[in-house]
Amino acid sequence: MVDSTDEKHLLIDLKGGSFQAFERLYNMYSGKLYNFIMRLSSGNQYMAEEVVQATFIRIWEVHEKVDPASSFISFLCTICLLYTSPSP
Repeated sequence: MVDSTDEKHLLIDLKGGSFQAFERLYNMYSGKLYNFIMRLSSGNQYMAEEVVQATFIRIWEVHEKVDPASSFISFLCTICLLYTSPSP
């Protein structure tokens, strides 16, 4: 289980550009995100791995926009859904 106080501190550090905070958040959430994508993709492991990687790359690219007061898992899932939605 993720301690919300610890998560908030990590998000504050991530917003400030801390790679260590990014790494800890990755370790805390990458498995959960992978399982979420596996369910969405009917077990497509390749897709799950690619989307987890792309999602966390995007998190690092926009780390200064992270809101420590908001749910990080919701933020992750929103980005993830952008990568899994069919293109128009």
